[in-house]
Amino acid sequence: MRELTARLNEWRSAGLITAKQVKDIASYERRATDQGPPAEGRSAPVAEAVGYVGAAIALAAMAILLGDRWGDLGFGGRLTIIGLLTLILAGAAFALRRTTAAPIQRLVSVLAVCSVGGAGWLTAVILTAPTGADWLNAVLPFETTSLHVRDIALSVALVMLALAAPLYFYRRRSLPQLAALACLLVVTGTVFARPAFTGGVTWGAIVIWAVGVAWVLLALGGWHRPSELAVASGSLVALIGMITAAAGDGRGVLLWLGLATAVALMWRGVVLDAFPMVAFGAIGVLVFVPQIILECFPQGSGAVIAMLITGLLLVVFAVGIARRRRGGSTPQEAQP
Repeated sequence: MRELTARLNEWRSAGLITAKQVKDIASYERRATDQGPPAEGRSAPVAEAVGYVGAAIALAAMAILLGDRWGDLGFGGRLTIIGLLTLILAGAAFALRRTTAAPIQRLVSVLAVCSVGGAGWLTAVILTAPTGADWLNAVLPFETTSLHVRDIALSVALVMLALAAPLYFYRRRSLPQLAALACLLVVTGTVFARPAFTGGVTWGAIVIWAVGVAWVLLALGGWHRPSELAVASGSLVALIGMITAAAGDGRGVLLWLGLATAVALMWRGVVLDAFPMVAFGAIGVLVFVPQIILECFPQGSGAVIAMLITGLLLVVFAVGIARRRRGGSTPQEAQP
């Protein structure tokens, strides 16, 4: 309170506010401090915790109840149980969606994402039924007479992505964002895992790398919120995708592409003061540089010397960044 009073007096001296405004603001803050947090603020964390505990107990009870009897349930029974559970989760999220307290909003995100998972589970039950192939042929552009695990995984991922994407656009929060990205990655992986794609793992990993890069670019362009999480998750996906791709055909070119991605992440992270980009970029450099050097120098001590030079250059690069940032301090920091 003393700090606030000092700031108010400073603003009054500068002519930003009047004496009456100083008095009104100080009186309001004093009453707010005496009264403590509002009732909603005190009850919201309790409601959030109770909601999590209740959901966990309900899921555990269902797992115990159905563990031995799941095989005895018919198609209609399984559909009813999972559908009812999904509707309850979605209904609870819908009922609490307008509550402004941050803990309740987190609970809403959890419930909504769990309902998306319930929809995926419901899809899996439908497709694993005796008539599952008929359901799949009705929505996919190719014919299939029997369902492979890849077919079921792709169908479930498509359904979940169709629900997770609008959920994320409606609720720009961390958990819906991660759910949408995870569904997109599963769809990409299962599509390229099909026998029709002869490129297999390599091409699928390259596409996953492209998804990660695009995710980061969209975050930097202001399309993702929270942007920090999108930058971190996209960077990690891009590096994992390129590391996986470099294990297959075209290893030399892909290693250089992975190194370029890591360096770009480091450079952009330094410019934007984004630590996750710098950290993941440094990890990428640490992963790709030794492999590139061993590709260029398969034998002899040249590889060790090249790694030593690369490490020293990175240290020099870090020192240069630190000196530049120290020299580019803000005007407030430069004032005595």
